[in-house]
Amino acid sequence: MFEKIDFTAYNKIDTFEFEGRVYQIENRVIYNADRTVLIYCDPEKEGEFTAPEGLKKIGYKAFARTKLSYIVFKNGLESIGEKAFEGFDDISHTVVMPKTVCEISPSAFTTIKSRLPFMRRHGKIKPLATADMQEIYLKKP
Repeated sequence: MFEKIDFTAYNKIDTFEFEGRVYQIENRVIYNADRTVLIYCDPEKEGEFTAPEGLKKIGYKAFARTKLSYIVFKNGLESIGEKAFEGFDDISHTVVMPKTVCEISPSAFTTIKSRLPFMRRHGKIKPLATADMQEIYLKKP
């Protein structure tokens, strides 16, 4: 839906309307109007990304094929949508999620093949167990 946006035109927080809905864009990332849903990240965005406070949901294919190498979500994140991290692998990408995540779509990490995601619990790294998570990593930190 937003694949054709020229992100170079947006270099600060901005609001725009598309198909009757209001969105916010900041640093090449698109959110709903109240910034509770992350809808789309520019696939050309590189480096690290820390989600803003108040984010509750990661939308469908929000980070698909992005070049980001390190992503951190803060407490309050609850839901991860379908194919949210499509194209990620556990060699070049790290995603850190808080223990507030209670819903992860079965297809959110479908391209992770070589290892299970890991979590950090009480200072120890263990394979992902969604019922008892603190921080989740797509590669062993």
